[in-house]
Amino acid sequence: MRCSAGLSVGWASVLGVRTAEHLQHALWQFVTLAEGAENRLNELNVFPVADSDTGTNVLRTAEAIAQGVGVDPASDIDQVAKDIGHAAMMSSRGNSGLILGQYLAGFSSALVEDPWPEEWSTALKAGASKARSAVSDPVEGTILSVADAVATAAGSSSPEILLDASKKADAAVVQTEFQLPVLTKAGLVDAGGVALSLFVRALANVVSNEPEFTIIDRVIARPARRKGDTEPTVHREVIGYELQFNLVAGSADPAEVQVLLSALGTDVVIGTDGDTIAAHVHAADIGPIVEAVLPLNPFNIRIEALLESRPLGQNRA
Repeated sequence: MRCSAGLSVGWASVLGVRTAEHLQHALWQFVTLAEGAENRLNELNVFPVADSDTGTNVLRTAEAIAQGVGVDPASDIDQVAKDIGHAAMMSSRGNSGLILGQYLAGFSSALVEDPWPEEWSTALKAGASKARSAVSDPVEGTILSVADAVATAAGSSSPEILLDASKKADAAVVQTEFQLPVLTKAGLVDAGGVALSLFVRALANVVSNEPEFTIIDRVIARPARRKGDTEPTVHREVIGYELQFNLVAGSADPAEVQVLLSALGTDVVIGTDGDTIAAHVHAADIGPIVEAVLPLNPFNIRIEALLESRPLGQNRA
């Protein structure tokens, strides 16, 4: 417990709850929020590929990270951060999931036990920085814009700064519709940005013990169709493939892997924790990428078809 003249002790010490426990509980609350938002996030998923899986990937990522951390009261913040980083490397799913996992790894690795507001600020900035550095071609109007907005949060106590972070996340999500042309055309906000706002909300709820109804609740609750509308008959078409894999960090340089994948595909995301590299790429033809990375001895390889949904009889734009 730290204190100095004229200052109260850190918020976590007042509560008798350590930062590690706050983060553990926040991750599980995030899982609950992601589960409730899964279908709506899938509907919002139009960027980078409209394959309607962001909600599912975010939920799988959140569950894997929460399970990797567990709820061991003996864990300190360093151990929790290490567990988050490992789970983020090995179990993040999809483009948004890997970026979100890198955010959580960067955020948690910068946390200290019983942080002051400026230390929360440092952690929020670290999360935004690690998420952005993982993306080969950063685009505004996405989860990255929301992370940057969260990093500007301010407050004189732990609850204040995290509640401000949650409000800034929500406001940034609303703005994504006007930052990214594909979202403006669709009249939607970014699904990955919503996912990050749910994590920040969970953290603020746990630390402040002040759960709030926010604008993101309205985004999630908004029905995809009006009452009485019939379910459209949709056609699911394979428009490409998603490849994810891991490498032992010593076997390749992350920057070189990023260049290699960017030359052969799109939506490249590269994460690393110093021991392991996690890679994600989209491509119309996955074969050349697989051939290119096989000499690097990849493991934990996942290949999934990207399926675009559209009303039956409607051609792709």
